[in-house]
Amino acid sequence: MRRRLAALSASEQRLRSQGIASLIRNRLRADRPACVSVFAPMPGEPDLLELLGEPTTWVFPKIEAGQLTLWSVAHQGQLKEGPFGLREPDPAVCARILPAQVDWVLTPGLGFGWDGSRLGRGKGFYDRLIPEIKGVAFGVCFREQIEPTLPRDAWDRPVAELVCEEGWWRCGGADGLTNVPLS
Repeated sequence: MRRRLAALSASEQRLRSQGIASLIRNRLRADRPACVSVFAPMPGEPDLLELLGEPTTWVFPKIEAGQLTLWSVAHQGQLKEGPFGLREPDPAVCARILPAQVDWVLTPGLGFGWDGSRLGRGKGFYDRLIPEIKGVAFGVCFREQIEPTLPRDAWDRPVAELVCEEGWWRCGGADGLTNVPLS
């Protein structure tokens, strides 16, 4: 997965990120979730920060004591560098949000399976967060990051749907994929 991502140029990632953001924007306008968890991208992850102008409460994760906490963020200026070089909410200017308040969690990962399996970066942050949210977990990635299935451990939490620059899909049909483009 890392080699696949490294093969994508910065301009290709930017273009594909815009396509993914457009699909999410259309779904936001149709479904109108009240609270959406999003992420500040690491290298190789889709950049969704352009969505911050859309009408919803946007929350970003912050690593605290080995867990992800969620904080509302109104604009990119409220993000500052945290552990692992990630941009995180500044608690001095952001309000804490409980996971149970989240309607959608847009979830990053190194790879995803059509069955909803997710390969993270090894710390289990999202595997602990996903069961706490009241809403739906969506995997957000580039097409090269999707495989039929990925290895899973007992603690791994799947995503319900995937979105990449090619569209939205529900995960987990009998063949691992219920290929229902949702966009």
